[in-house]
Amino acid sequence: LYYAEQIGDGALVAMREWKQLRHLNLRGTKVTDAGLAQLAGLPIESLDLGFSLFTDNGFDHLVNLPKLKSLAVGGNKITDTGIHALRMLPDLLELDLSGMQRTDSGMWGATITDKGIETLDSLTKLESLKVHGGKFTDAGFVKLTRLKNLRTLDIGDTQLSAKGLAALGNFGGLDTLSLTDAKRIGDDAIPVLSALKTLRWLDVSGTAITPEGIKSLKAANPSCQILSGEETTRKSP
Repeated sequence: LYYAEQIGDGALVAMREWKQLRHLNLRGTKVTDAGLAQLAGLPIESLDLGFSLFTDNGFDHLVNLPKLKSLAVGGNKITDTGIHALRMLPDLLELDLSGMQRTDSGMWGATITDKGIETLDSLTKLESLKVHGGKFTDAGFVKLTRLKNLRTLDIGDTQLSAKGLAALGNFGGLDTLSLTDAKRIGDDAIPVLSALKTLRWLDVSGTAITPEGIKSLKAANPSCQILSGEETTRKSP
């Protein structure tokens, strides 16, 4: 149902009888918080509500999905208030809060501050976390100390600096890291990033890391694929 804009709450009424439903993609639809009540008790493991009409009020319905492991709700009008309810979903493995929705009436996305990011530390089973564009600071991010299972992390387009990246050492086996457009990340972050020996993919495009810094990163972790934005520049005529 991906970006099927004609799909709204009425379609969810029929889904109440889909007792074997495991994966549901409602991204870009007109589904609202109220409609989610129809999904209560279904064995849904993966749910994408990104860029829909989901708000903070919708989180109350998600606790009625006992099998939920993967959730995407980016590009919606959600705040720390809604994020707080995620503590009721301790078995989440994947969480995507990224993206901005643009419509004729305006633009919005998840507004995650330090209070919200700290709440996520309770989701200790998380393997993938995407909070691109979050409004949290170094002070909030460094309080993430319990996400030991995290493998994929997107903290691009945030206000994090090298000081905040110190928290990355808490994530034992980080494999994929995106810092795209995190403007405050510069060469002073090289020591922290170089210490992440499990990294296999790193995107620092749009950061303040210099070409010399990129060389240092590659020397520290030769097996890691590092994207810096220079790849596109070289290919341009």
